[in-house]
Amino acid sequence: MVIVLILVYTAAVTQTSRVSKNPEKKITAGVTDEGAVDIGEPTGDDPWEELDKLVKAYYVKTGAFYQGTIKLFDGNGDNDKLLEEKKFEYTCFSNEYSYSLAPFEIVSKKNYTVIVNHDDKLVAVVPKITEKIKNKDLFNLSDFKKMIEEQKANIKVTQLGNEKILTVDSIQSPDIQGYRIYYSPQTYRISKMLIGMSRLSPLIDESDVSQKKTEEITQQETVITDEDEIEEYYYYLEINYSVITALSLHQGEFNPENKFVKIDGKKIELTAEFKEYQLFNSDEP
Repeated sequence: MVIVLILVYTAAVTQTSRVSKNPEKKITAGVTDEGAVDIGEPTGDDPWEELDKLVKAYYVKTGAFYQGTIKLFDGNGDNDKLLEEKKFEYTCFSNEYSYSLAPFEIVSKKNYTVIVNHDDKLVAVVPKITEKIKNKDLFNLSDFKKMIEEQKANIKVTQLGNEKILTVDSIQSPDIQGYRIYYSPQTYRISKMLIGMSRLSPLIDESDVSQKKTEEITQQETVITDEDEIEEYYYYLEINYSVITALSLHQGEFNPENKFVKIDGKKIELTAEFKEYQLFNSDEP
């Protein structure tokens, strides 16, 4: 469940600084036979105005529902390798959201987060005030915009065929290398997002990696060939949107957590449908 680990459990490198051995290797999707990334021609648009329009189109005040697929690619070889592909559903309303990415379902409300693991039959309720690890919401364009503004990242707009592409790089993040957003110039509807990532250790497919290979990888991680260089491994997420639907929600009507739990103050109970699941409430004494 590699994608799940990245999205839900924040599988990001925690080091605050490092020197990339291959700084030119960012998002590798869309590479031509000649090896150059094809992102079209510059449009001359103000990229910050374009980003504002994307955020406004993405966040409908009455709520929105998104559906599609997420693909995880290994960009460390001569050719990018698809490691995993999963379907997702994402709903957002008034700074709250929920999404499903098997085997998980996540509900983020103002005061708490509900995490459901269907494989382990576990429901966890984590109050925001005690949340030690903030879950990453890769679908949140508002947070994304705030982050690149704070970091003074480089952004540019190009056009390839019938789509515009907003590219973000020079991000001062230990794990995120860059973003690329594909969208319609007319409606600002997003069709695809690419997120380039780097890690100090490789992602391992446990079903396909022998003990011997695991030992070899562990040894490789401990070897640093230069005092100022650290080996990095490059991956990227491809988020494809197939369904985008505006909703008609009002305040108090967005309660997807009710499917799993009944919350009354600090009293939390599982619903009848999930009574066989184990409940973990981090706010309990």
